[in-house]
Formats: sequence, structure tokens, C-alpha cells
Amino acid sequence: MRKIIFTTAVLLSAFASFQLYSAEAPAKNPLSLSKALEEDIDANADSLAFVGSNVIAKGKVRIGYKDFAVECDEAIVNISSKDIEAVGNVVFIKRLQETSNVTLEEFYELWKAPDKKVKIEGYVMTPLGEQKLRVTVSVNQMTYKGHKIVGNMSTGAIEFKDFKCKADNYYCSADSATRSPDGIIVAKSVRLTTCEYMEDDHEHYSVNAGTAKIFPPANTSADLFKYNPDLGDNSIWAYNCTMELGGVPVFWLPLMYKPPDESLHLFQVKGGKDSDWGYFLLVSKKFHLLDYPDTSSKFMLDFYSERGVAIGNETIIKTEESSTELFVYGLHDMHPYGASNKDEEDVLNDTRRLTVPKNRYDLRLSNVTHITPRLDFRGKIEKMSDINFTKDFFNDRYLTDPQPITFASLEYQFDRFSTSLLVRPRINNFNTEVERLPEFRVDIPRQELWKNIYYQGENSIDYFRMKWRHYDNDRITPNYEDPANYSTVRMDSLHMFYYPFSLDWLNLIPRAGFRMTFYSTNSKDEIDTDQLGTMFYVDSPDGNPTGDVVNYDQRTNAKLRFIGETGLEANTKIYRSWQNVKNAFWQLDGLRHVMVPYANYTFIPKPTLDRDKILYFDDIDRIDKQNFVRLGLKNRLQTRRGNYGSEKIYDWITLENYIDYHFVKESGFKNLGDFGTILKFTPTDKLTLSSLLLIDAGQSNDHDTEAYRWDRYAGRPGTSNKWINKWESNITYEIMKDLKLRASYIYQDLYNSRSAYSMGSTLTEITSTSGFFSGSTGRNQTFNIGMDFPIPIDEKTFGSFDFYYDFEAGYMREMKACIIRKLHCWEAALEVGQTIDRDYYGSKQYKKSVMLTMALTALPSVKIKQKQGMGGGDSD
Repeated sequence: MRKIIFTTAVLLSAFASFQLYSAEAPAKNPLSLSKALEEDIDANADSLAFVGSNVIAKGKVRIGYKDFAVECDEAIVNISSKDIEAVGNVVFIKRLQETSNVTLEEFYELWKAPDKKVKIEGYVMTPLGEQKLRVTVSVNQMTYKGHKIVGNMSTGAIEFKDFKCKADNYYCSADSATRSPDGIIVAKSVRLTTCEYMEDDHEHYSVNAGTAKIFPPANTSADLFKYNPDLGDNSIWAYNCTMELGGVPVFWLPLMYKPPDESLHLFQVKGGKDSDWGYFLLVSKKFHLLDYPDTSSKFMLDFYSERGVAIGNETIIKTEESSTELFVYGLHDMHPYGASNKDEEDVLNDTRRLTVPKNRYDLRLSNVTHITPRLDFRGKIEKMSDINFTKDFFNDRYLTDPQPITFASLEYQFDRFSTSLLVRPRINNFNTEVERLPEFRVDIPRQELWKNIYYQGENSIDYFRMKWRHYDNDRITPNYEDPANYSTVRMDSLHMFYYPFSLDWLNLIPRAGFRMTFYSTNSKDEIDTDQLGTMFYVDSPDGNPTGDVVNYDQRTNAKLRFIGETGLEANTKIYRSWQNVKNAFWQLDGLRHVMVPYANYTFIPKPTLDRDKILYFDDIDRIDKQNFVRLGLKNRLQTRRGNYGSEKIYDWITLENYIDYHFVKESGFKNLGDFGTILKFTPTDKLTLSSLLLIDAGQSNDHDTEAYRWDRYAGRPGTSNKWINKWESNITYEIMKDLKLRASYIYQDLYNSRSAYSMGSTLTEITSTSGFFSGSTGRNQTFNIGMDFPIPIDEKTFGSFDFYYDFEAGYMREMKACIIRKLHCWEAALEVGQTIDRDYYGSKQYKKSVMLTMALTALPSVKIKQKQGMGGGDSD
């Protein structure tokens, strides 16, 4: 084998302009050109010859420069003009490399990947005492194969014959192609696919085009850390296109466009049958419209055999300082109460207090803008046709945001305080909302004023309007009256002072402060807590709850309320460390136990204005006298996480217990309050356990409420303890790869908790409701168990199931199971489910669904999850 000797500039300009690469880097020759020219270049061939300015290489020609490589049978290069001609099994390649530390399991996954080459460099020991492999991973970024190329390496103009290339996840073949100096490739008689079987001419699907233009990316960085295998860097325009499945033409398009960061003209498709939708087909396609501002738009076209045809669009616009989202979705709904209720639509329209129209829609516009480093704008407006729209068509979103709000806010951060201007109107009249038209706030975080004297303040002025739901049908239960709207101007100012100090091991933080609140309108008649609770209880969009509503008797008689508060917080910290504790399974690198016992006393005398005459908008309006002490204990087990020199403290397990004792009697409550426990256990990223427990330590509740199953009482099934108000437990555990267990139990009895409120101290609360309306209106008890698992047929089949049991209803409320099959370049998921509920007459309603989802395995961004979700348009 003889060395090929010619100028470095020829090779360098050639490979930098091509960006067309091969599947395997050449082996290095100790006597290669790289030594002769002191460059990172390898080149060899079986023979070479010089004819004037031409260099002729033959037989196993291999040329490499850094991460570029070329292989061919013969090559002729003119050193003067930089013209090149390569013939016979021509291959170009570019490989990206990354070195990292991996576990044996991660190494096995890398080793199995057909598009990666893995080289073991050695091993390292982590701070946890876990041994890992240090490996170098090479990934093909782009590959070109062909019979012949002719071109000029200086200009980058190249002609290809029998063109084949791999760009990221995409494969392309053509009879011929031409590359212009600006990097644009024009190919003739083209086939495009993500199926790697194209290399053997047996791809499962393809898009065939008469002509295709492939545009290079604007950013040509080859940095592996910037390389995203989910996206194709090149944009493509193709003309006269035919989609083929298994070689059979399916449909024709005059042209096709693949944006630079989107899939190869692929639609996301879900289909199946649902009791309320009928047969359905949900189709969406996302396009990248602009590079700046970064603009993408997803179009949705959904068909429901029992509901109609829906269309939608979701457009997202991003810049360095802002993000804007526009969402539109709508349809003419043939059966707005669902196909399972279509025979009862007239009854539901007559009996439901909120009816559902046939023209249904959701319009949403949101924006976040950093106007200056200190000034931010946040806003959202959302108009919906009815209260059930997201529940019917976007259930996943409904579960997290059942009542979307509309607002606009400007926030400015000063050095020692912040200001904000908020407008929050009610747009959808089927929701009950507190309007703020507007609200201006000045918030001062806790900070030192003088030596060891700290101050914290809140100041706001609002025009409040309580807007209750506007019902379509009147109440049919006692007094037939709904809650009435009311409004006021409120100016509120809170000022708290603190003097923290220590007595040896004991930390003490005494506090004192006051709040002044002005109301432009108040009520002549008193509305107590029970009557106010009745307003919210009867304000139900479903059914006709009983209860006589007593409304505020508004009078324009301005009042000023004064409230004072004094308090004392005491705590200490007890800890011990064990530096030598190490365990790779539990990810322990040292262990520290921190215990913080605390006591927090709060005294608020009776305010100067009775809260029963104040129009209610939030907790500030319900402040009443307080005289209690909270005793608590916080425990934390901590360890270190991270590499040597960059370790961080990590809470391995946390546990907090607290209990309140009230020194003043209150009707319906004992002096001893609730005993709360909050547990969080996250030892690894594979195991998470959390639990909330609220015990009625003072026995202020009867705990005798029975489950009611439509026409009869069914006792107290499941948990019936006389001490438990609320209990929630959740666990997720990834036992091994693809095998994951999840379970949750939620119990809530009918109970009320005595208020424990402080204006100047933060108190841990298990219930997230109002501090003065803490409790529940009935019993709820559910158990959920689910699992994701591999099916032992082969390594390509997986399954999952979820069961939701309702103890109070006495039946399995929801069941669903899913099977996922990974084909060569496709994934298919089949999900079946059933939900049970009761209709208007109390009979059980069984709603069934079947859904089939298809996705390409070559596109990780659209991979199928083992827990699928029903949702129109597949909105994100």
C-alpha cells in the first residue's frame, strides 16, 4: 500500500464543503499523510500515480480528516484546480463523538443501538462508590453513498450519480443529484423515508418525488452536545409526491415541505372508538414557520362520528424575551352531552342548570414578555363555549386546570420591593370568579431596617367584584334563590416587625404588627360562616344542591378595620453526621440527620369590624381573633449528590409533624386542633413515596357520614376510623427498565378544621383551601394501582394497566389497559378502557373506549408512551 501525497488544502476544503459522510471511520496508517503534513489527516490507497497536476489513486482509497472520511475505489484530484472525480462505492461520512460515564445497563443500551459505535476508555469511581465505564460514543450525523461524483472542492459544486444519503434520522435516494456552492442539493427521481431498510431497497414506507430540494441548516455546528436526534437539520421541498406503504401508492400530493426542525411530513394520528365520541380519528401536523421569531404552528383536524368534525390550531411564537401562544379549536357538536346521553338530551337541557350548546369552541391567547430586566408582563385570555368543553375534548388539561382564568399583569422589581398591576376579569359567565378591576400591589419582603430589626409589608388597592355563575335554569330547591353578585373597593395595608435573637442553642423570633383595611361597601345584615358556606355549596354546575341562600345586603357605608398581631416563634436545630456512609443502591454519599423542633404562638385580638358584615373575597376579609400555639417537629435525612468538587446537599427523606392548641373556645370545635404529618421519601430517581395524614386529635368531628349509593346508605366502606380527617399516599417505583409500579390511595372524610391563621408567619398546611374554610363537604375514597411492564414475547412488546376503585360508589370507576408493539420503524399502541358512572336516573353508565396510535420509532419526539391519553387534537 502506497501513501497518497497532495496538499492539505484540497482535502480540508473538500470535506468542509461536502458535509456528506459515511458509516465507518478509516483505520489509521502509521505512515499516513498526517505525519508528513503535520495535520490530523489519514490517507492511503493500494496504488497511486501522478500525471501532470493530477493525482490518481486506486484500490481501497481511504481519506480521513478529523471527523470527516471518504472511501472509494478510484479517485482523481487536480491539485491546481481542485477538481475531483471519485468512482466506485463512494462513501462520505461525518461522525460526532462524546465521552461520558455510564453504567453497565446504559452501556448495553448504547451497544445495542445500530447507529452508534462505543469504545471503552476505562472506568471511574463515583462519590457514591459506584463503578462506571468511561466510554466514547460515535454517532453518524450524515452519510452519502453513490457510484460516482464529479465536482470542485474549492467551490463545493458537486454532481452525484446514484445518490444516497442519510441525514440524521432520514434516508434519501435519487438517480442523480447536484450540489450548488451554497449547499443546496437538487435531486431527481427521489425516495425519502426514515426506514433504514432503504439501504436494502426494502423500506416499509417512502415518499417518492420527481424533484426534491434539500436545504442545509443555518447552523452547521458539529458539536455533539448541540446535536438533537429528534429533529432533522435540513429542510426539504419535494414536488410531484406519492406516499407509498410497502411499495403500494397510497395518496398523491403536488408538493411537500419538511421544515428544518420537524418530522418528514409525518402526521400524528390517533384513532379508535369511544362511548361519547363514537368512532374517532385525530390528526395533527406541526410546521416550523419562521426562524426568527421562532414560530411553529400545529394544525388539527379531528373526526368524531357521534360529535362532528373539529378543526384547530396551536401557534407558538418565541423570542429571547417573550413567548406567545395562540390556541383555537371548535366544532358543531351533534350530541353535546355525549353519544351515551344522546337519548336524554331534552331532559338534560330542561334539568341541568348549565346547558351545553351545539357550537362549541375554545379560544386562548397567552403571553409572557420580559420587557426589561426588571419589568415583566404576563397575560392570558381564554374564551370557551361552555363549562364542559375541556372535560369533553381535552380531559388531561381539564384535570390540571378545570377553570382557566383570564388576566393581565405588569410586575416591576425594585431593589428592596416589588410592584404589580393586575387586571382579572371574568370572560366566561358559567364560572364563578372574583374579578380584580384592577389590583395594584406593593410587596416588601422581609429585610433589615435597623440593627436586628426586620420589616415585612404588603399594600394593595383593589376594585373587587364577586361574579357568581350565570345559570340557564333556575333552582328547584328551597327558597329558589342563587347567590347574588356584590362588589367593593378595598385598600389593605399590612406592616410586620421582627426582632430575631438567640439564647445559646435557642432561636427566638418575636413579631408584632398591624393591618388596616378600608372597604367602600359593606353588608347591613350579618352573613356567618355557615351561610357563606351555603352560597358556595349551592353554586354547583351539576345537580340542585339543597340549602337556603342568604345574600349580602349591600350598603355604601365605608368602613375602616384595624387588626393587630403579636407572636413568638422559637426553634432550635439538632443534627448529627455520618461521613463514611456510602451505598450505591440508595445513592448515599454520607448521611446527616437534621431535627428542628419549633413552637409558634399567634395572638390576634378581635378586629374592630365584625367579619360577618364584610363582603367576602379572600381570607383577608374573614380574619377573626386567634389565640393558639403550633408545636411542630421537622426531620430531614440528607446526603450529597454530584461529582467531586460540585456536590450538593440533597434531602433524602423529610418528615414534618405539627399540632395546634387553641386557648379560646369556639362553637363546634375543641381546643386541641388537628395533628398533621407530611412525609416525602425520594431516595433515588426510581423511587418516590409521599404521604399526607391529618388526624382529628381534638375529636371535633363526628366521623359518622355514610356512603350514599344513589338510593341507599352503604355504611362506611374502606377506612372508617374515627380519628382520620384526610389521608393521601402515593408511590412510584421503577423496579427495572420498562417495569414500573405506581399506586395511590386518597381518603377524605366529612370534616371541618379550626382556622390557624397568622398575618406575619408562614404555617404549614395540609389542606390547600382557605384558612377559614378548611375541610371537606363529603366523603371521598379512591384507590389506584397501575403498572408498566415488558411482555415476555420479545424485547419489542410492552404493556400497561391502570385500575381506579371508588370505595364510596362501590365499583371500579375506571379501567384501562394498553399494549405497545415496536415494529422495525413503527410503534403501535392499542388501548382499551372503561369508565362507570351514574346517569340522571341513577342507573350505571358504562362508557367504553378503544384507541389505536401509530408513531415512527425513528422520531423520539413522537414516541408512544405506555400511558396514553384521550384528547381531541392531541393538544400539548
